[in-house]
Amino acid sequence: MRSNHRRSKLAVVIEDDLAVSELLELLLRDEGYRVLVVPSLEDARRVVRRVRPSLITLDLCPYDARGLRVLEELTRAEGRHSVPILLISAEARSLPKSVQSKVFRTIDKPFDIDEVIAAAEDALQIDPVPA
Repeated sequence: MRSNHRRSKLAVVIEDDLAVSELLELLLRDEGYRVLVVPSLEDARRVVRRVRPSLITLDLCPYDARGLRVLEELTRAEGRHSVPILLISAEARSLPKSVQSKVFRTIDKPFDIDEVIAAAEDALQIDPVPA
């Protein structure tokens, strides 16, 4: 486990694949995040409105209009524009530049664990919170 003095970070993992969400949860916990897993896009909007996450991971299919609407809402919501969104998708490279520009970083599935950890560490630099 990596040492991190910012243990009050909250990550919201929006992922419908149980194995992937469990892996992301473990990785982010090891990086000092408290993690809230949200298995559906429908619940994501409600949850993100109620909590103030420091990082959002989002699984998004480029052909799912529902997911694109959720991403749009997450980036437009008051106070959410500064929350880094880590988009993890099997087709991240297929996303239009207009979508990619709304997120902090895109990572292709299957993902490299070190890449996710590096992104989580980089996200800490965007939204510092005192311990």
